[in-house]
Amino acid sequence: MLEASTPGYVDGVVFEATVAGIPGYYMVRGYRHPPGRLLVEPYRVSGCRGRPVAVREYVHCLGVYAYTVPRKSVVRILSGPKSLSTLPLRVRRVIGDFVDRLGLEWAGVTGSYAVGCERQDSDVDILGLYRKGILKALRDLYEDGLIHQCKMGDVMAKRGRGPGGVALDHERIERSLTDSCYRGIPYTLRLLTVLQDAECTDTLTPLGVFDGILYLEPVGEPITVPTRYMGIPASTTPMGWAGEIIVETWRTRYQELPPGYYRVRGLVRLDSHGHTILSPDHGGVIEWAQPPLLDNPN
Repeated sequence: MLEASTPGYVDGVVFEATVAGIPGYYMVRGYRHPPGRLLVEPYRVSGCRGRPVAVREYVHCLGVYAYTVPRKSVVRILSGPKSLSTLPLRVRRVIGDFVDRLGLEWAGVTGSYAVGCERQDSDVDILGLYRKGILKALRDLYEDGLIHQCKMGDVMAKRGRGPGGVALDHERIERSLTDSCYRGIPYTLRLLTVLQDAECTDTLTPLGVFDGILYLEPVGEPITVPTRYMGIPASTTPMGWAGEIIVETWRTRYQELPPGYYRVRGLVRLDSHGHTILSPDHGGVIEWAQPPLLDNPN
């Protein structure tokens, strides 16, 4: 493992910053940021000190309004590899074994454990650097019974019975590999494809909001962030599209979706290469949908 490597400001990394004289915790969103600023989500945990302060502004290169803070406001990054050693002893042993079995070259902790405000029922939110073959490793652990479903009530709450969740069948919920339990410890696994951030220089042009039925198929591995799906409209969309749409999400709740029909709502943007990209992450949703009825040829 790359013990000495400190991640850049990439998706899921938690850091402490002082903004306008007020200390608080923040979680990085994405890995491309405007000059001098960081795209974030103010991270609030009950019982934790600090009141995160962030400015919501229009980010031209992404074509969305998002929270940002100045880079120079960062006090310390809390999601480095050494964050694994801060876990409680039993949790550290189990998660350490999990990370070793997955063969992760780099791993750290994010979420409530990273800021020291976890509860007894908190997931261990793991950041890891994706490697080829990790999906097979996860499946093998599942087949060996080491990855198993958590309490069904808790998993159902995570998997689609709240705002922005994915309403899926029992089998999909039970077999999740990135949001489950390992040897009795609940975890969420966020697999990154890069460890360093970059300046946001491209331009995404907003086209409007899509809300309709798409047939989704994974593009590449369905367990990395961002996760991408090829979306094929069930019919000509209200916005006039009949071709394919790239659905891109940074939310782990939308990973591992099997091919099928889904109701998708989200912001649609056009990139500089002419690709139509739909994101459900800004007030949108992905929900399982019944296949549309086909016209009777007779």
